[in-house]
Amino acid sequence: MRFKSLFEQAKEELGYEATGLLCSTTIGQYDIEYEDIASVSEWLSREKARRLGADFIYFRRYGDRPSQPLIYIYDFSSRLTPPDDLALGALQKDIWSSQEVPCVFVFTKDSVQIINTSKVPDQTLGGYLPVFLIAQAHEINEEIRKRFAAYRLDSGEFWQEEEKNFAFENSAHKTLLSKLRKVRENFIEADVLPTVDLVNRLLIQCVLIRFLEEKEDVDESGNTRKVFPDGFFQQVAQASSFQEALEKGTFLQVFDYLNDPQHLNGKIFEWTDEEKELLRAVPSSRLISLLYDTHTSADGQGAFWDLYSFRFLPVEVISSIYEALFTTSRNVKEDGMVYTPPHLAAFLVDEAMPLTAWQNQSEFKVLDPACGSGIFLVLAFKRLVHWWRLAHQGEVPTADALTTILQKSIYGVDNNESAVLLTRFSLCLALCDMLTPPEIWSSLHFPALDKQLVSVDFFKWEGLRYRASFDLVIGNPPFVQAHGNLPDWKTLSEEKIPQKQIALYFLCAGMNLVKEKGLLCLVLKSSSLLYTTTGNDFRKWFFANNKVHQIIDFTLLARNHVLWSSQEPDTLALFASNERPDTTKNILHLVVRRTHATALKRYFEIDAYDFHWVSYTAALQDDFVWKCNLLGGGRLYGLIKSLKAYPTLLNFVDKNEGWVCSVGYRTSENPNDPECPEITGKPTLPTEWLTEDGIRSFEFKNETSRYFFRKRDTRIYESPHLLIKLNIGDKHSIPTWYFANFDIGFKEKIFSIHAPEKEASVLGKVFDKIKRYNDLYRAFLFSTSPECLIHMNTVLQSADIKSLPFPHIIDSEIQINNTEKILVGDVLAHYQEFIRQPETTKTLHPIPSKNLPGRLAHFGPIFCKNLNTVYQNGNYRFRMAEAGSFHFNNFIFIAFRYDDQPELPLTEPRTNLHDISAEELSHLLTLDKGHVQFKRILKIYRKDYVCFIKPNQLRYWLDSIALRDADWVISDLAKQGF
Repeated sequence: MRFKSLFEQAKEELGYEATGLLCSTTIGQYDIEYEDIASVSEWLSREKARRLGADFIYFRRYGDRPSQPLIYIYDFSSRLTPPDDLALGALQKDIWSSQEVPCVFVFTKDSVQIINTSKVPDQTLGGYLPVFLIAQAHEINEEIRKRFAAYRLDSGEFWQEEEKNFAFENSAHKTLLSKLRKVRENFIEADVLPTVDLVNRLLIQCVLIRFLEEKEDVDESGNTRKVFPDGFFQQVAQASSFQEALEKGTFLQVFDYLNDPQHLNGKIFEWTDEEKELLRAVPSSRLISLLYDTHTSADGQGAFWDLYSFRFLPVEVISSIYEALFTTSRNVKEDGMVYTPPHLAAFLVDEAMPLTAWQNQSEFKVLDPACGSGIFLVLAFKRLVHWWRLAHQGEVPTADALTTILQKSIYGVDNNESAVLLTRFSLCLALCDMLTPPEIWSSLHFPALDKQLVSVDFFKWEGLRYRASFDLVIGNPPFVQAHGNLPDWKTLSEEKIPQKQIALYFLCAGMNLVKEKGLLCLVLKSSSLLYTTTGNDFRKWFFANNKVHQIIDFTLLARNHVLWSSQEPDTLALFASNERPDTTKNILHLVVRRTHATALKRYFEIDAYDFHWVSYTAALQDDFVWKCNLLGGGRLYGLIKSLKAYPTLLNFVDKNEGWVCSVGYRTSENPNDPECPEITGKPTLPTEWLTEDGIRSFEFKNETSRYFFRKRDTRIYESPHLLIKLNIGDKHSIPTWYFANFDIGFKEKIFSIHAPEKEASVLGKVFDKIKRYNDLYRAFLFSTSPECLIHMNTVLQSADIKSLPFPHIIDSEIQINNTEKILVGDVLAHYQEFIRQPETTKTLHPIPSKNLPGRLAHFGPIFCKNLNTVYQNGNYRFRMAEAGSFHFNNFIFIAFRYDDQPELPLTEPRTNLHDISAEELSHLLTLDKGHVQFKRILKIYRKDYVCFIKPNQLRYWLDSIALRDADWVISDLAKQGF
């Protein structure tokens, strides 16, 4: 009987074989299913893994977006000499640089080691030592089974519990940026070169040469091949390496040689005679000290060149040098330069250029109108090459084929000349990455791309004359208000561009450049397009004249640098085509929420409940639909729409003679501003004294200011008046107070309603109604305010208070049913907290075993009641029949039966769910919502029976989710003819 190897045991006990997600890195062209995005993406990932020497790779699959590699496996079981720690350290360095997978399994005949490849290896005198998650185990023990089981990898629990091990701060991407920035700062402080531009260019070229020095492969005979031939540096610069050429002052000869039209060309290494003199004037020892100093006094940059395996660094990460070299606090603020994270750019390119859309794409043209470092263009170029390979049955393109694709298809514009140079550099690096070392040296000539990569103001670019020229316009334009040098908005839009947002100018101009039925994908400020009243007319005009397909909304990732490194802008990605919209179709509004995996910047974890299909009519008419989706969507939109049908609080004030409302005063020190004796010297209420629990103190002080920015109707300071703080309340209520007979001043963060003295009792009823409807009003404000939860957690605008639904007849009531009360309750108790406090919100936590019966006792009846409004027929109706948790409380099962039996005590699941492995179950947890599939929910339909299996996380078992689940089941059953 043959004994199983430790690797074979691991595959079985961890569930890797059961899921079918463990793949060999050996692949032939006939193994590729060219129409299946998972097959194609895994083929490309397996090629990369093979380059890094891995034997197997474990994937996470998503349906119709590329699979994600999670683990490399190295099987040394049959080798007599396993790798030592130095060899493993070198392996970790390569994989850490590649950013392909977070961890690696290394199997020998009698042990397994698990390496954390999300962290830089530890330096030692002889090289590098690995950082272990599991240092060494001689069996697949309980710790390994618990931490690395397939179901935990597939469900996302792995990222949640291992968050500290895989922090983005430890990534090659983050450390490369910080170290490059430090090298650059040292250069500038040393004042050895007269301009920052020269420093940037020198660093860029040093990175490229380092890449070329390291680039190597092995031919069929096992011989190592490098880009630079033996003796190259000796022949050209009388040195053994580029570093020695710097020491000897002969490095410019290397630049000249590479820039020659007979060699790499492309103007990448081009320097003017004047610039060369400036470089020669820098002492060689100074250059070496700044670029290669390895002492600790160099503040850690010492390992800069040796720390990375440049040949394995992703080109898109090297493109992010843009952030290190060009973004400063000044240009972020003034120019709106916000660097695009590589995982965001990759996500958007996957959406705009799916791997499986490779047929008939030979003439595909891409434009980035604000290209920066070229990260979108690099990824688009790589995707075009993937398409070419798929069209040619996996064939590897030659240097000529690659340069042809680049010259025919890639276009970029940026007003920063250095950024355009970096884009050219990034694209040339991408070319090199796809060729063997001999091909780079003998066949590659970098194309100049002068006509395609242009340094000019986009709105003065001559290419704007060529309408409908591009299949895809994609990019991340600046997030600032325009200041001159722009065309009249009337030439681009029939509606005024809100807030003069320059990105919206790019949106209009970019749409003019898209071919008919081509696609535009731009990153925009979400508050400018979706969450501001000033943008409503523009948005409606744009949606009415262009076909908007989807909006991927990153608004909830704006805070704490979850998505963006230098700033915290609220953003979205808009996908639209240059054609008239079909208003019978829906727009996908995909809300990306903050989860542990998202915060780690590895990928965007998207939940089935984050897909919101907005009717085109609602998109054109109802400004609040987008905000409702941030707060869970579903039936909430219908509730807010019904509340919007009521008259408003402002309507009520305006219809009553002598009533006035306004915010308070703002003080000034300018004697040219008006005086207001009705305020000066009179008691004033400090804004912070008006709290959710009432007035903090009645020991008011008098206002000492004499001048005021704007004069208000002074009646608002006179009693009877109702004061409302422009704050939704941090805990439980809107801060409100009614002064029946006390005059008092207050500042502009407080809103007041004044009534004539004879109508004091009516104003008192207004106060009572606001307090009585506090929960409803807070949910309404959370769902409609353009400020609250977007820029600030609880801040309101006076327009928000004025818009509160308020019947004209003071004694009439707002009608709200029990289902709508459920929606209100979840907005207040869960969704607003999910947005404001994602790190601590209980909605992301498991339901403790002791609390589970009570939670399901709420969930089940709500689900049944809503199904039974459609399907109850006499005594036949849906009832909750079985429920329970399993697999260590990681999953929850709930089943409903359709019969005429009386309500029976809830039982444990009759099927022994423990017979289904957690790995198999996780593999099944897939929801098909048309656009994408995610492993989140399993619905099982049998005759007179429906059940759900979902992860044990509170957000999947909220009362409002029971409503959404019921709506889904009704839709599913209707499609089946029931």
